[in-house]
Amino acid sequence: MPASQWQLNDEGRRSYRPPARRLKQYLPASLYSSAESKAVDTAMLLGKNLGVTPNRLPDLEEHHHDSEPFLTNLQQFHEAIDRFFANPGKLTYGTESADQGVERFDAAAESAIDGSDARKS
Repeated sequence: MPASQWQLNDEGRRSYRPPARRLKQYLPASLYSSAESKAVDTAMLLGKNLGVTPNRLPDLEEHHHDSEPFLTNLQQFHEAIDRFFANPGKLTYGTESADQGVERFDAAAESAIDGSDARKS
């Protein structure tokens, strides 16, 4: 299964509570997530706890690496990620470089902050 389709597991469903408690003190008025199912599930749990309806915002997703096989060997995974960050301008893992991923994510976050993204759902 591609990484973008991974589901939130039981541990993930439990682990939202500490950040929710910390975030609650700031009285957030909005909450955004990517469209990835685990992010949506996390945002729904946080939103319910915070009394905020989450919005999905394209381009907030993780680094695009659905084209890569799932690396069960931890050393191989660490090597792939080390190469990825050691060469941020090069395509070494997935379909975007680290720099491209940061640029995409930054633009999405900025659009959420200034309210300019009409693609929110």
